[in-house]
Amino acid sequence: MRFKVNERVVYPSHGVAMIDDVIEKHVGGAPMHFYKLSFMFKDMTVLIPVNNTGQTGVRQLNLPHAIDEALTNYSASVMQQRFEDLEVNPTVWSKRQKDYQTRLQAGDFVGVLGIYQELMYIAQHKELSFGEKTLLQTTEELLAQEIMVIKNLDRSAALELVRVPFKQFIVNYASSGQHGSTNSLL
Repeated sequence: MRFKVNERVVYPSHGVAMIDDVIEKHVGGAPMHFYKLSFMFKDMTVLIPVNNTGQTGVRQLNLPHAIDEALTNYSASVMQQRFEDLEVNPTVWSKRQKDYQTRLQAGDFVGVLGIYQELMYIAQHKELSFGEKTLLQTTEELLAQEIMVIKNLDRSAALELVRVPFKQFIVNYASSGQHGSTNSLL
């Protein structure tokens, strides 16, 4: 896939970036072209080979209607889904983490939304481990970044769109006194 300078893209597991330039470098004596990506929400710049973007998972931002559709389907599924086949005990965390990492590296918005949904479901049944909390925060941030850019929202409004299906749970979780504040969940 070819991108243009000043185009905003999603780099899997890292977030939204701007293509600042296409530069040429010599690698092993041969010239190669690279996209220079500067991340919009963190102080980081990377170079990725132009002819290797498919393998890195870099993709265009979703269209607004695709984000709306994904969020609508997600909200409906949170209310309907029971996740009977999702094991929440700690012994299966390594299997789930491998699956989650694969889905994160694919960079698909709906896949990341699914990880977030599963972790929020697990949080309703047990206190999340450090790794689960970290992954929950990462997925929430990745989702919020794309929503902020696509819908031209601030961070709190984008986070609200992600959290709204779980709002009742977050309020109950914080008020139960068992786990402290909402921040202990997220």
